[in-house]
Amino acid sequence: MAVPDWPTNRAIFDHCLKVAEHTFGERDTSWSYVVKCRQDGRGPETINDGKSQICIWLSNNLTWIGCYFESAHEAVHCLNPNIPSESATWMEEAIAATFGLKVVLDTFGSQGLRLTRVTADYLHAMEMVSKIDADPIEFGKRMRDKAGAFGQVSPADLMELYPDVSEDRAIAALSKFPRQ
Repeated sequence: MAVPDWPTNRAIFDHCLKVAEHTFGERDTSWSYVVKCRQDGRGPETINDGKSQICIWLSNNLTWIGCYFESAHEAVHCLNPNIPSESATWMEEAIAATFGLKVVLDTFGSQGLRLTRVTADYLHAMEMVSKIDADPIEFGKRMRDKAGAFGQVSPADLMELYPDVSEDRAIAALSKFPRQ
């Protein structure tokens, strides 16, 4: 597949952010954001200044499928930025990765899904959450509705909404995801 140009990448991110808001609720608009392209080979990342600015880094030379997957994933992190920016949990990464796959499936069908590479840590995160709720997107909606932001979900919140979940499992899902 051809590689989309940078203005198209930016438009894809904006579209994915709107889909994320439609799916999980409106983003915190006190944060502005800028989308940039990494030229150094490092992967995607969403970071913030701790005050009001979010920087979404996307990989360069992405295929259309890769651009949608990365953009959708990073859009989830823009709904309510975590401070410090490295503090995403296994739960949040599972929701972001699952949402990225959903956007790819909705946009490109099952072939697009087959061409999407998800690393082992993200697959593990998705497995952790799927043991709590078979639908990680619905899980994400419930968590955000309950706590207002993914980063504000507590073990007590999770166990209140999912009474069969042990405290150990809730704590594990809400522990910090390792930096890639």
